[in-house]
Amino acid sequence: MGEAPLAIVALTGAVPQNVNFAVRGEVAQIFLAARGIKVATGSRHRNFSTQAIAAEGLKSTVFVQCTAE
Repeated sequence: MGEAPLAIVALTGAVPQNVNFAVRGEVAQIFLAARGIKVATGSRHRNFSTQAIAAEGLKSTVFVQCTAE
């Protein structure tokens, strides 16, 4: 655990949860290309329903639970 999370724990007594990070697609493509990783992109003109997007997301989403003993 880094300094910032430890400071939050010291101040609040709680470990931050549900912390998410995002990277712009263009930045990710540059990063991957610099490492010789080929990037495949889809059409920007396709419309997906909320249900279809959720179904795709579920394929690559896992629940991680950490407990202290």
